[in-house]
Amino acid sequence: AQAMLIAACMNLKKIANWMWRSRKNGPNPSNPCVNMHGLLSNLYSFIICSLRNTVSIKKETVFCLQTAIYYIIYIFFCIGELIMDIKQLIYFVTVVNEGNITAAARKLHIAQPALSNHIKNLEDDLDVKLFHRGPRKITLTDAGKILYTKANNILEIKQSIRKELEDSKSGFKGTLKIGTISAIDADLLENNFLNFHEKYNNIKYELYEGITPEIIDLLFSRIIEIGIVRTPFDRTGLNTTYLKAEPMIAAYKNDRDLDKFGESISIKNLNEKPLIIYRRFEDLIITAFQKSEVDPYIFCINDDSRTSLLWANAGLGVAIVPISSKNLVLANNLKFKVIDDESLLTQVAIITLENSSLSAVATNFLNEVTKDPAS
Repeated sequence: AQAMLIAACMNLKKIANWMWRSRKNGPNPSNPCVNMHGLLSNLYSFIICSLRNTVSIKKETVFCLQTAIYYIIYIFFCIGELIMDIKQLIYFVTVVNEGNITAAARKLHIAQPALSNHIKNLEDDLDVKLFHRGPRKITLTDAGKILYTKANNILEIKQSIRKELEDSKSGFKGTLKIGTISAIDADLLENNFLNFHEKYNNIKYELYEGITPEIIDLLFSRIIEIGIVRTPFDRTGLNTTYLKAEPMIAAYKNDRDLDKFGESISIKNLNEKPLIIYRRFEDLIITAFQKSEVDPYIFCINDDSRTSLLWANAGLGVAIVPISSKNLVLANNLKFKVIDDESLLTQVAIITLENSSLSAVATNFLNEVTKDPAS
């Protein structure tokens, strides 16, 4: 513990020394960071005496604590001075823009003598003359012109930092980490995602693609904040918002029997057809066939809807996939029939972790994607 304390003390000392060296002219009596030894000594002596009265502390540890406290307070005073310097720059720039002290004091809502003192203190700190003072108007010296340019740059950076922090807090800027299955409805991309992008065009994206179980694993590992998955899945520990239901389709290359039907078919029309199915839908499909009193001929089981479509495109059988999967592969030979059976309906769902707070970016995305299209 003492070694850790010594290491922390050394780091604090480095920060304090850097702040001291960054001052151009060294100690300045008007600087609140200077001549603080007495105050600091009294403060940490009080703390150490209090500790000694309650616990037994080694002499070396006491010294480390004293030094650490000193540097911490010193650093805070330096930060306070930095804030004061930024305010002085604002005063200086305002005086330049307004052309005289009186107009600048009026704009800043402070007394004219107080503003004059601030400008004088700034000149004393920098050890340069910033203005040529005329009877009605003041003009910049060469040093003043340099400071005016640099001060504007600093104030612009300050405003930029503030805006970026505000944007990040409000969700207008940042990175959305989202996991998604490959087969999602085009409406979700063209409407929800596009609307979100147009409203929050400074958001960047990190997309993780995979099958539903993989997306759920990424969510529980907190690699992503939001998942887009497809039913069926275990909802334990998840907040779930379901989007519209979609039917399964039969995709095939050549089949005269299926060609005779219109845009939709029944499960019975697939009796004795060599079926190519995605493993995650195996139970769903078999159950639906059994309800229709059809014994399915499962020719191939695989782990991706794209594989099912490619096999069907090669003429090896009939693929059963969600309708949103039909454009996943370039398969000009395929024909499609909607399977008219409610038990084969699936839904895309938006999932987040239960009892977990979302970033502003993720919250805005969730609100945009799940809102009523009519609103």
